[in-house]
Amino acid sequence: MFLTEAALQLSVAAIGAAVMIHNTNSLIDDALAIGTGQYISNVASAVNTYVFDNMTVLAASPNGPTTINAGSVSATVASPLHPTVQALPQFFEQTLGQRTESAGD
Repeated sequence: MFLTEAALQLSVAAIGAAVMIHNTNSLIDDALAIGTGQYISNVASAVNTYVFDNMTVLAASPNGPTTINAGSVSATVASPLHPTVQALPQFFEQTLGQRTESAGD
């Protein structure tokens, strides 16, 4: 009788642990998704600011390095029609409010 009760308790405990692990993993996934979504939204906002603040410069279809402006910050971009986060660390720092890891600091 004792072994049967112990086995039943262990089974219930294992099921409870599995449910807790599943719930914890779901919460972690949700938090990561929210954080990623917020970061991508910030990058989209920065790119929109880049385009709208520099519409005249971009409309001229510049071929070489070009200086762009974002508020009080200016940055030289090697390919202004194909900017990358790495090419615009000062611009994205002001727009996103944080430095990117690839900014070199």
